[in-house]
Amino acid sequence: MSSEVEGIQSGDDCDVLQIHNEDVEVLPVIEGKDDIPKVDHSYCSKANTTAVSTTSIQCQTDVTLEDLSAYDDIHLKDKGSMRRSHVMNDVLKNDASCKFYTGLSLGIFFLLLNSLKDKAARLSYWRGKETNLENNEMKRRGPKRLLSIREEMVMTLMRLRRGIDTKTLGAIFGVQAGTVSKIFFTWTTFLALELKFLISWPTRNQIAQKLPSCFKYFPSTRCIIDCTEFFIQKPSLPSSQRITWSSYKHHNTLKSLIAITPTGSICFLSSLFTGSISDKRIVEESGFLECIERGDDIMADRGFLIRGNLALKGATLNIPPFAFNRQLSGLAVTKTRRIARARIHVERAIGRLKCFNILQGVIPLKLKPIIDQIVCLCAALCNLDHQLVK
Repeated sequence: MSSEVEGIQSGDDCDVLQIHNEDVEVLPVIEGKDDIPKVDHSYCSKANTTAVSTTSIQCQTDVTLEDLSAYDDIHLKDKGSMRRSHVMNDVLKNDASCKFYTGLSLGIFFLLLNSLKDKAARLSYWRGKETNLENNEMKRRGPKRLLSIREEMVMTLMRLRRGIDTKTLGAIFGVQAGTVSKIFFTWTTFLALELKFLISWPTRNQIAQKLPSCFKYFPSTRCIIDCTEFFIQKPSLPSSQRITWSSYKHHNTLKSLIAITPTGSICFLSSLFTGSISDKRIVEESGFLECIERGDDIMADRGFLIRGNLALKGATLNIPPFAFNRQLSGLAVTKTRRIARARIHVERAIGRLKCFNILQGVIPLKLKPIIDQIVCLCAALCNLDHQLVK
């Protein structure tokens, strides 16, 4: 039955409802509260398209769920690619933006990228503790790289510098959170191995050539040492809780010995020890004493009772004098002030290190396999910054 009805109105101010279909019968309007016509939807099978309302709405019956899924995958892939493009443009826009997101200037970032991209192209993604990432010649296995080398490097540095979690980074770069973790574990270990040479022990001549003015009273100073602690998630085992508990920080921590040159560059960084260990024991077990030469002068805080250890190496310890329940003399007060003025720079170096937000707050135990590499990499990146003490 062929019919064409125009001008059916459900009220005084309603829009015109037009139905154009040669095979659809026009049903009478049933009077009621809503005055809404009821249409038998079985008639839709007789036509390829049915236009209802003032705009044409086409119903295609040959669309399957597989087609919709494929469309969604392509759409999300294109959307993720566009999002990554915007992120990279924002991060690498200028020096200030690159410094904010990665901790490096734009020139240093591209210098590292160009020098490491050949080795990075042969990396194998982290698959657990058994993965050997030191063998950079190993052929990559697994699926095709989802992100470019530049994007992976930016993602890793953003997680280090800004402390962004994997789920958020996955949303930003259009990948899964598990993929972000694999990339981060792989690149952190890789960069730590490649950049650890930046943390090197200087010679006396190198120090003498650039000795800052605040060290003019201590010309024999080889380095300034201090210990720093990083909060970690509370372990589940009581024995682990006990050995990582720091009575100074009142938290479960890991502790590291750090030494800087008079110019503020990090020249020694120990492995991480449990928070309950003493400063003296870290000095003895970290390998720091092996770097000391006869005639060196080591500046430290009063807590480092290592004068005897240094004496065996022919070196001296320069710490503020003790009061011993009596007032310090004028000479001792002057010496304390001069030492404090020079030693404060090790605190500034530690502060620069902890500008990497991943080392702030509580470090989750899931990062335990690469915590040493994270701290080492952050320290190496600090040495790529401008000179701390002039």
